[in-house]
Amino acid sequence: GPDYPQIFNQTGSLGSLGGVMWYLHNHVITQCPRRYGIDRIRRYFVTVKSTEALFAATANMFDRYSDFDNGEAQESWSRSHWT
Repeated sequence: GPDYPQIFNQTGSLGSLGGVMWYLHNHVITQCPRRYGIDRIRRYFVTVKSTEALFAATANMFDRYSDFDNGEAQESWSRSHWT
């Protein structure tokens, strides 16, 4: 079989299984050949943990959610927050 890369594709996106399936159904398999050349789903186990400074400041394990596109935050509040 083909020799698939064993490292994470840095142009890829991560999401829940339901979100990935919705995206494939609504954006990828709507035409032939498949859009963006997507031909498989890879599974990753990701562990995240907040920094001690964030937890001390907010008493939350995570910060607010923000969409990122091409490595840049999309919401106006988060652009200054993440820089």
